[in-house]
Amino acid sequence: MRTQYIPKRALAFIFAFMFIGMSASFGLQPTVKEELEEIPSSMNTHSGLNFPGSTLGSIQSLTAIGAAYNYTCVVMDNNNMKCWGRGGSGYLGNGEIADQYTPVSVNMDGITGGAAEFSGAGGHHSCLLSLNGSIYCWGEDSHGQIGHGHWGGSWWSPHGPTTLGGKVAITVVTGLHHSCAIADDMSLYCWGKNDNGQVGIGDLTEEQVYSPREIDLPPGRTAVSINAGIDATCVILDNGSGMCWGLNMNGHLGDGTYNDRTSPTPITVLPANRSLVAMDIGFKHTCGILDDGLVYCWGNNTAGQFGDGTTNHSTYPRAASLPPGRTAISIDAGSHHTCAILDDSSAYCWGRNDNGQLGDGTTNNSTTPVRVSMPSGLGVAEITAGNFHSCAVATNASVYCWGGHGQGALGLGVDVDSDVPAYVDLGIGRHALMGERDNDDDGIVNLFDPFPDGCTPGTYEANGYCLDADPGYYADGVPPYEQFPCSSGTYQPNSGQTDCIDASAGNFVENAGSSAQTTCEAGSYQPDSGQTSCLLADPGNYVSEEASIRQNQCSVGSYQPSSGATECIDTDPGHFVIGFASTEQTPCPPGSYQMLSGATSCFQAGAGFHVPDEGSDSQQQCQSGTYSSQQGQANCTEASPGYFADGLQQTSQSPCQPGEFQYSPGQTSCLETYPGYYTNQGGSVDQNPCEAGSYQPESGQSSCILAESGNYSTAGATSQTQCQNGTYSSESGQAACTPAEPGYYVDLDGAIGATPCPPGQFQTENGSSECETPPPGQVASSDGSTTSACPPGKYQPGEQLNCIEASPGNYVNQSGASSQTQCEAGSFQSQPGQSACELASPGNYADSNGSTSQTPCSKGEYQSFGGQDSCTSAMPGNYVPEAGSQSQTTCKSGNYQPDGGADSCIPADPGSFVSSSAAISQNPCQPGTYQSAEGKIACLPADPDNYVSETGSTEQSKCPSGTDQELTGQTGCIDIERPLWLTILMFGVPAIVVGTMAVLYIANKKKTEGGKRGKAYMYSEDIRK
Repeated sequence: MRTQYIPKRALAFIFAFMFIGMSASFGLQPTVKEELEEIPSSMNTHSGLNFPGSTLGSIQSLTAIGAAYNYTCVVMDNNNMKCWGRGGSGYLGNGEIADQYTPVSVNMDGITGGAAEFSGAGGHHSCLLSLNGSIYCWGEDSHGQIGHGHWGGSWWSPHGPTTLGGKVAITVVTGLHHSCAIADDMSLYCWGKNDNGQVGIGDLTEEQVYSPREIDLPPGRTAVSINAGIDATCVILDNGSGMCWGLNMNGHLGDGTYNDRTSPTPITVLPANRSLVAMDIGFKHTCGILDDGLVYCWGNNTAGQFGDGTTNHSTYPRAASLPPGRTAISIDAGSHHTCAILDDSSAYCWGRNDNGQLGDGTTNNSTTPVRVSMPSGLGVAEITAGNFHSCAVATNASVYCWGGHGQGALGLGVDVDSDVPAYVDLGIGRHALMGERDNDDDGIVNLFDPFPDGCTPGTYEANGYCLDADPGYYADGVPPYEQFPCSSGTYQPNSGQTDCIDASAGNFVENAGSSAQTTCEAGSYQPDSGQTSCLLADPGNYVSEEASIRQNQCSVGSYQPSSGATECIDTDPGHFVIGFASTEQTPCPPGSYQMLSGATSCFQAGAGFHVPDEGSDSQQQCQSGTYSSQQGQANCTEASPGYFADGLQQTSQSPCQPGEFQYSPGQTSCLETYPGYYTNQGGSVDQNPCEAGSYQPESGQSSCILAESGNYSTAGATSQTQCQNGTYSSESGQAACTPAEPGYYVDLDGAIGATPCPPGQFQTENGSSECETPPPGQVASSDGSTTSACPPGKYQPGEQLNCIEASPGNYVNQSGASSQTQCEAGSFQSQPGQSACELASPGNYADSNGSTSQTPCSKGEYQSFGGQDSCTSAMPGNYVPEAGSQSQTTCKSGNYQPDGGADSCIPADPGSFVSSSAAISQNPCQPGTYQSAEGKIACLPADPDNYVSETGSTEQSKCPSGTDQELTGQTGCIDIERPLWLTILMFGVPAIVVGTMAVLYIANKKKTEGGKRGKAYMYSEDIRK
């Protein structure tokens, strides 16, 4: 912590003030002395100073002039001194004791650098402060006031140096017979006469103190201003309080008593909450300037030297009546008058004025301040009140004096007097050394400035102290000496700093006034210094560590959609990232997949698989009814109409075989053609109806059967239809039957031709099933279409009225026949009177002419047609079990016949099967199937937990211990566990299906065997109804 008063610590301060004063040019503003006619030379106005001037005894300024007991001294701009007036005991320091009526030079021999300050002539001796901080004194030394370690006599030239225990002095003052100085460490020293305790050593045992003695001040307090008067001393401390000691007969020590004091005693009479900034001791009164700029005086007020408008004495401060709105910046107390400089550089004096020492042009005492009549345009920079005269340094550094002129105190010449300020000629080009009232140029004079030299950079003002700038703040040492918070982006961890530190890269300072930078958290970074925040890692980037100065790109296979991330996210299964700094993962497109995370690509779906959705982590099997022949397919292709795909993971579709079709897409199997339909090529979408004239009783066929002679069929027929009596069909594959022509008839269903009317009969209509007998007396015409003599079947050998019936085995096929005709082989006639022979019926034959009867075909033979002279052997795959059969019987499914002419079929052996009718051979059961019985149409699939490994097996084998088989129809067993429901499904359902099929088969067989056999046809099925 620094005190509010900044001392002139080293000689450098002194030099600075002196050289400022010396830097001016040498022209003074001209003015006119009231009593002198010569015009002084022009001098500099000292525009280079902020506020020229000084106050006696203050460490904040250098005193240049002092008026004492009828003599005056001044420090000039060249650091030499001149004095004038009473010579006394060497008072003028010029080596002589004669009075001088104009300025004479002080002997400066041996004084390094010259004078920086004059002590103010308070008594019968004077002192100067040299530029190197040494003290030189001259005049009376009867009490050791010169301070060189002994006493007695006088010194007509400056003597010294007087030392302060090896310290440098920064200000010095003189009283009547004692001296005091403040050292550069703000300690206080006094020496000289001590008969009233004015030296302040604490007692009166030493009446003379021959060399400077340090004076005890309150602990922690230092001196900032010192004044010495008539056997009394006062000091202002660094906290604005005051202390006095010495002679107190008029209560002017300010402690509220009249008691003398031998050591510093606090001034207790000041107004509450007020402090001192300047003070001076006169002969028996003391005046001070308080921190509000007002002047207060106490002690003796005989001549109105309080300035309060009265002459009343007071041990308590009385306020001088300054002009309204004005405050004082300097004070000096003479023997019985007081002078002050106000804030507008005007000067006012009050009190005794019998010698014109008030400077108002009169000799009238004044109990209130009167304005000193300075030449127009000039202000007052420094003022001093002596015994009967006063002097001032004007703002242009010229010197003016007024009042009593005895012994040349005014320096104007012999017997030259002036009641107003008169110009004192210091020589060509010379003027007074100017002090500075506003060291730091902040517009506040040093006396009122808590920091007259300014708070040094790094410190700021607080409650009258210069404090180190707090951490997080800085102080620039520029009025008004504030500390400033470090701006956002900067910080300061230390106190007492003049600037702030930019936040380093990787760090930030968000708020003003920060004492530390904040590390960028993981997920953020800052590449620049001096920043107020961190940058969040961009999407696609991450920052994994604190205090990072850069962000990192997400590598391939990872991404980051958010800002401020500390890490990247591995792609999910079903996604990939191919580049750096990705903000999102890309879903695998349909047709591809990725089962791993952190991937940079996707796998294409394999053949037999597909991936329907984007972002998939696996491929899916093509389901039954679909297939995929290429890689990278989003969807499996449905099996086309006419095709199927049976099973999972199919890579191709299979065409439907002839006898099958499939009109729908996406199917797992083909449909067998319906009865009445067929397909004759692979990949059929639709089944074809059997054309008219053909039929198909079975499903799953690749062709249709032509309708047999005597039969017909319409389109899509499942069976042929016999021609009804009256009609016939002489050829196979007919869509309709032919009606019997006139003269013919068809009396049976299924006729392959029309029968002419027998002799003796006729028929005139189409489509008749019989002929008519001629009317009595007529015979049928030869074509049977009309009547005529003797109808066919009868004959008249000659001129007979009645027709003779043809004998059995014979016939008469025309009217008017003269003879009968034998029936040819293949025909017969068992009746007389017939016009034609009867053809041997189907299932029969007539092997000779003139047959009167037909012979039935033997077993193993048949005859489908009439009029035949022999029978036909049954074909392989067929049999004829009975004589007289007109058709062969197809071996049913489960039977076969490899030979012709058989009267029975052979049942399929165990281990084999016959799946279709008319089989000429049996088929062995394939591996995975078996058949333990004979005559079966199919093999049985191996049950679950069984297998069949060989062809033609008659039984299934149990799975060996430790193996299992959940499926039917398998050739081996595997180690697979299966749930109970699957076992039931595998074994129960097939058993139910097989059982149902067996029952239906047996029932159908019985129905077939119970049917009646009719007329002989080519196939026995043709006659079933």
